[in-house]
Amino acid sequence: AYSTGPDEVTIYDFNTQKNTVIDLGTHSETSDNESIYQLTLRGDDLFYISMIQLLSASRNDFALYRKNLLTGEVTKISDLAPIVDPDHETYLITSSLGFIGNKLIYERNTGELYNNRSLLLNVYSYDLTIGNEEKVFPEDSLLPRMPKVWGNKIALTEPDFGGTIHTSKAYLYDFDTKEKTLLQQDNVFAVIDFKNNLILLNVDNVNFRLYDLANNQV
Repeated sequence: AYSTGPDEVTIYDFNTQKNTVIDLGTHSETSDNESIYQLTLRGDDLFYISMIQLLSASRNDFALYRKNLLTGEVTKISDLAPIVDPDHETYLITSSLGFIGNKLIYERNTGELYNNRSLLLNVYSYDLTIGNEEKVFPEDSLLPRMPKVWGNKIALTEPDFGGTIHTSKAYLYDFDTKEKTLLQQDNVFAVIDFKNNLILLNVDNVNFRLYDLANNQV
């Protein structure tokens, strides 16, 4: 599935080799511009992040939705960038969407302020069965972000104290045991991909580093 317009996605069926266009409609009556930011399929459900650009307020809103492709029903799962004060900095939501069992994993702003300046981020899980959203990490986590999921593990970045994203560390988090393991000490810009025990990191926003979990080495 991929976005083909501000309010639509196209799903390609590899068996029939045909495209199906899904109209998602608009999600805000006051939006100056809207686009689909991230999306993923699971069974008959399409999960996607809508980015609403509010040019009059010089800011973006992000919300996570679930659309059942059989019934057409659309459900808002979470407001990803709740506003405490329009004057405070809001980090761009860069989250990918992943699943651990029956839980959807994603990044969002908490609505809490750090140093009375910027909104804190955290990684959240949403239980698809009971519709419950909760933080993955404890309250003292600063800005865990950019989660990538494979199996029951989450690779993510978290900045050093001070909230400078460009000097982030990379961690591996076991969702079942709650164990958090340091992968890269500093200068991690983003977790690019996580698959088959391999984690691809963007270091210094220039170089790439491949971490092999099976052999515990970079």
